Amino acid sequence: MKLKILILLIFMLMIKSNIKAQDANNKWAIGVGAAGLLYSAKDGSAVGFRYSDQFPRFTLATYAFTNITLSAAISTSRNEGKQYTTFDGDIRYDFGTSENTLSIYALLGGSLVDTKDYLAPFINIGGGGTLWLTDRFGLNGQAMYKINYYGLQSQGSHIYVGGAIVYRFSFSGSGGGSSGRSRVRRDTGRKRIWEMDH
Repeated sequence: MKLKILILLIFMLMIKSNIKAQDANNKWAIGVGAAGLLYSAKDGSAVGFRYSDQFPRFTLATYAFTNITLSAAISTSRNEGKQYTTFDGDIRYDFGTSENTLSIYALLGGSLVDTKDYLAPFINIGGGGTLWLTDRFGLNGQAMYKINYYGLQSQGSHIYVGGAIVYRFSFSGSGGGSSGRSRVRRDTGRKRIWEMDH
């Protein structure tokens, strides 16, 4: 039931949102999605499980300057015997693809993972990408390896993969929207899915 309500809300937002060209003011993006983590057999035995899914995963990202985006995320899993909450902060480098339909990036960052007993620090390395379906909405996926910073035996390094629906916007109110026919739309050269040659 909750999933149906979420899908309905997202659909309503897509209908009501104005299609806007990306410009210097459209720096923010929020996302909601799910994630999963996988330990090795050895580390899984120490933690008490090898795999756990997480929903929801909330993300917030801001385009800082050329090719660089800062992002933060929180997600949790409270399944029986699989307590795992992660607070992530990453720096993304997009190889100059931020205005493309498919924007890929490499990431480097850190996490604090709240397990049953304590907060454990990790170093994150990985990559991902966002497929922009419209000028506002996209699908994001990323994978990273969380490296056990202190070498704690009770919380090993592991793979972490996530996906989300993302929405980008501007706080300035001048995010390239078209409030009248006289406004000139900026041509970013980025094509929408339906404008691409197949």
